[in-house]
Amino acid sequence: MTTRRSRAALTTTLFALAIGLVWLSIIWGRRLQKRMPEIKLGAAPFVGRDQRDGWDWRAHWQLAIPIVIACVVVFAAPHVITRWRLRWVALATGLTAGAFAVALAFGDGSDGLFHGATDNTEYYANLSQTREWRSFLSTFVDRLPYYSVHVRGHPPGFTLVLKAIAAIGLHGAWPVVTLSIIGVVTTPIAVLIAVHRLAGSSWARRAAPFLVVTPYAIWQITSADAFYTAVTSASVAMFAVALTAPRWQAGAASLAGGLLIGLSLFFTYGAVTFLIVLGAVVGSSWRRKRRIAMVIALSSIAALAVLFAYRSFGFWWFDGASALREQYWAGTAKFRTWTYFALSNVAVLLVAVGPAVLAGVGRLRVRGLWILFGAALVAITASEVSQYSKGEVERIWLLFYPWVMLGAAPLATAGAAPLATTDGPDGPGVATLRVWLVIQAAVAIVLQSWLVSKW
Repeated sequence: MTTRRSRAALTTTLFALAIGLVWLSIIWGRRLQKRMPEIKLGAAPFVGRDQRDGWDWRAHWQLAIPIVIACVVVFAAPHVITRWRLRWVALATGLTAGAFAVALAFGDGSDGLFHGATDNTEYYANLSQTREWRSFLSTFVDRLPYYSVHVRGHPPGFTLVLKAIAAIGLHGAWPVVTLSIIGVVTTPIAVLIAVHRLAGSSWARRAAPFLVVTPYAIWQITSADAFYTAVTSASVAMFAVALTAPRWQAGAASLAGGLLIGLSLFFTYGAVTFLIVLGAVVGSSWRRKRRIAMVIALSSIAALAVLFAYRSFGFWWFDGASALREQYWAGTAKFRTWTYFALSNVAVLLVAVGPAVLAGVGRLRVRGLWILFGAALVAITASEVSQYSKGEVERIWLLFYPWVMLGAAPLATAGAAPLATTDGPDGPGVATLRVWLVIQAAVAIVLQSWLVSKW
């Protein structure tokens, strides 16, 4: 009883603090927006498409689609996670997460699917203006001021991907949207592979439903960062495999993990802070010094190969990061006071992952999950302290949200035992899981109905 009371007290305190922080960030942000429109929020603490007012209640018939998907997840999840093979659980999680995110975006019709790709601040708007790929890379830093906001704010990797797609005859915005959808589908699968390797199959099953109906899904389809998230998540999965698989598999996984994290560094500069998550995963096996040495050596070779391949074609990552720093502080960031955004960023994080994380984290006792969950929080803190994430973290921190979401996994239990061994079809653990899935889905659907996001 004492444990239950202390857990309830902790959860109540966390919810009270979260509600207060979100409320304060809204009130403070609205006042800042009126006084300084240059901060370009519009829907404080979120970025709205309309910089004056990004809120607009628009409950259309299309919202029936994500509601139906959410209902299917709520009723089917307890059966799926306890009775299906884990590989099918992972596949179902990825496909359903993709379907839910697409259905949310379709709440605004085709505009909901394509606006994030066709907006004049995005990559696609500059695709016709970029030169032949070698020339594009070698002149990228010099021509940085002439590109759109998102091209300026990222390394050239994603633009090269889009140029390659266009070169094989796939034109228009739909390939960009397709990449986002692929990212949404593959991210949960990669996360579950990592959880399975580091915390066991039972915890992978428990985490699965919470990776489907997530509030941050409303920012996935409309942002290239969903694709980056898939790449970084796959790198964690490969590192987890490398640390736990037989030696020959470990070598291949190490090279794959290094290659993926190397590529991610050329998609987003934010991948630097994501190295904290990888470091925590490697450090979790600190007693196996030979295996760690092999993983670090092979993955470093692969990552450095990507770095110097770009260098050989004229783009040096450190020059790009330095040029971005100048662009960043010359733009909107100079109007955004860190005192407010240090607070509002956390408020966005809390809304993006939903209340289930706060409810579940007090029950989180598994070392493997804590490594992933805790490392993501440390990486977010590093991003926060750097002052290079002042606003727009609903998109920028997509890299970390799936790992923070693991804090909700204990809610898919009855006491300390798996659902499969303690509950019947309507047992208390099943009911708890369903209630929290309903809450998570409701937050996502209400956000989609109300917030007119830029992405």
